[in-house]
Amino acid sequence: MPERRVVETHTVRRGDTFYELAGEYWGYPKVWPDLYILNRDAYHDPDYISPGDQIEIFNPIGNPAALTPSQTEAMLQAHVDTYKVYRSLGDQSLERGLQSGNQWLIQRGRVRINKAHWLLYSGTRFDRGFLDAYADQIDERDLRVVRGYLERFGHPELNDELIAK
Repeated sequence: MPERRVVETHTVRRGDTFYELAGEYWGYPKVWPDLYILNRDAYHDPDYISPGDQIEIFNPIGNPAALTPSQTEAMLQAHVDTYKVYRSLGDQSLERGLQSGNQWLIQRGRVRINKAHWLLYSGTRFDRGFLDAYADQIDERDLRVVRGYLERFGHPELNDELIAK
């Protein structure tokens, strides 16, 4: 896999997200967990970047439609690592909400856990064996939920026609 290096620094504008920035700079927004993980030391929460923040844009991991095995492994690990962030943030909000009776915190926690589930589901577009290969890093409850999504909705497609050439 080519060495990852910063090729540009993006100054966040109102409305920017890691998803949008991955699409803008790398041509395919579904690889956003890779961009987030490369910047996670500066951003504890993948949902909160503010105007004026600086996001380091690295060279892309590769063509999402033709990732090598090592690139696929890095992409899947980025999904798992981002899942863990969402799960942790969700658990923290849910616990605080349940202790205090604060419904907003409870809902916020549930939303974060839901995002963790959908992130895992999305990762299966890069490798259908993703959940089995990384099961030791994923909460069993979450594996059950995401496997239910796969049964109900099928595997997400790579949508390589959306990848900027």
